[in-house]
Amino acid sequence: SGINAEYEAVVSTQSTGLIFLRGLSVMSVHFLISLVFLICIPLAQAYPTGAAACTTPGSCMTPVSDNGMTVIFDDGVNFQYNSSQSYAVTLKTTTANIAGWLLYVEDSTGFRVGTWTIMNGTHAKTGCNGGDASSFTHSTNLGWGTSQTFTWTAPSSGGNLTLLGVGVRQTRTWMSLRPVQLAPVPPPPPPPPVSLSIKVSEEDSYVVGKKYTLKTKVKNTGDGSLSNFMINFEANAPLSITGISGATCTSTGDDWSCPVSFLDVDESVTLKPTIMVNGSGKLSIDVGDATTTWKSKSVSIDV
Repeated sequence: SGINAEYEAVVSTQSTGLIFLRGLSVMSVHFLISLVFLICIPLAQAYPTGAAACTTPGSCMTPVSDNGMTVIFDDGVNFQYNSSQSYAVTLKTTTANIAGWLLYVEDSTGFRVGTWTIMNGTHAKTGCNGGDASSFTHSTNLGWGTSQTFTWTAPSSGGNLTLLGVGVRQTRTWMSLRPVQLAPVPPPPPPPPVSLSIKVSEEDSYVVGKKYTLKTKVKNTGDGSLSNFMINFEANAPLSITGISGATCTSTGDDWSCPVSFLDVDESVTLKPTIMVNGSGKLSIDVGDATTTWKSKSVSIDV
């Protein structure tokens, strides 16, 4: 009446693969199916202290395409990072409370990079392909609510990365979180080339033993502002500089240095060095920062 009839059934679970049952009675099939569920239910509840595998929860919980969980990097708008800087990573669910997770960031080779900040109820997942504390999971499956924010610190070297993981909710379903592509913050563009003009108001003639003021105008003719640079004056003997007006300048021997904190595009600064003429010589003017001379000008004084 069917008791001796043959049946064929296929039972699929994530942890056991495919079990093929042939030639079994209805009662036997039902018994084995019940046995599988008796095995899976404890397994589904056997990982309250974190993921047991490196890419899945490690149990026969039901994987789904979408259980309402998402992972958000930083503000959810900016997906760029600076090396060695820390960022917020938020796990959210729109359905039941969070029960657990496994989070990690991979480079292009699949190596897990960066470090997660361990907080109460969490720990680093070990045994995965990555550096220390590069895989992050829960230590308890209770009390997480519908949103939790964690801290991930980027590696010291840059490169394109992918934020990955799995999320488990209280209904004991899990999903692979949608990957978040991360890119290093590009370096700032190089500053525009410096362009300056130096104009000196010279006398028609010079007399030995007299002082002359040579008004010097330095103008920013480039496309970008200039900051924290120096205008330097040097008089070769028998010339000498007795003082400079128009800025707070300091002297070291025959050299005078006048700092300028800022000079915008098309703006100029005017300095007035006073030169003592004791014979023919040369006045040199250099403009630049601590490492580079941007512009130089030489003025010959003949008597």
